[in-house]
Parts: sequence; structure tokens; C-alpha cells
Amino acid sequence: MLGAKKALDAANAAGVTITLDGDNLALRAKSEPPAPVLLALRTHKAEIVEILRRGTPPRPQLGLACCQCGKSITEALPTTWGGLPCHRACGESAFQREKQTGAYLSKRIIH
Repeated sequence: MLGAKKALDAANAAGVTITLDGDNLALRAKSEPPAPVLLALRTHKAEIVEILRRGTPPRPQLGLACCQCGKSITEALPTTWGGLPCHRACGESAFQREKQTGAYLSKRIIH
């Protein structure tokens, strides 16, 4: 499981947002993720899927502030935007904003 958490940390550091698409990982980023990050995500995909399905965040969630609005996150399972924690509604607003400007890549699926 440590390898999966390191892969998630590397993806977060690269600004990659990861969600599940069935049994696949759906990646969103402003630019193509680095090859080593993609390799780590592929290598540890099964563990990452398990973490995301369980809803277990890769880091402790206490005392987090939303990267969009700055308010404290009290949601049981916050989402991330650009690798940073945020409220689900704030993340959706950020996505819609970037989608309108064309600054956000369509999702990439890791099978």
C-alpha cells in the first residue's frame, strides 16, 4: 500500500486529479503528467483503485482548508483540485471555469 500512496503523492505533486471510471483510473491535469508518474499509477493501479473505493484518503484529513475558498473542510471525503484538497462544490466550480476557458485537458484513462 505504501507504493500506491507514493504514486498518489507524486500524482498530486504533478497536479493530477484522479477519479475512478469503473475499474479504471481517470486522470485530469493541465498538462501531460510526467512518464514516471504514469508508470507509478499503472504499477500500483489495483491498490489505488482499492484506496479510492474505500474512500480512504492518502493523507490524514484533519485541519484541511479548501484550496478554492480557503474555508475548513468538514466533508467526510473531500475531493481534490490540482492535487490540493477542496470542497466538492468548489472543485466542480473550478472544473467548470477551466472547462470554459479550454485550460483543462480531457480525462485520460488508465486501464
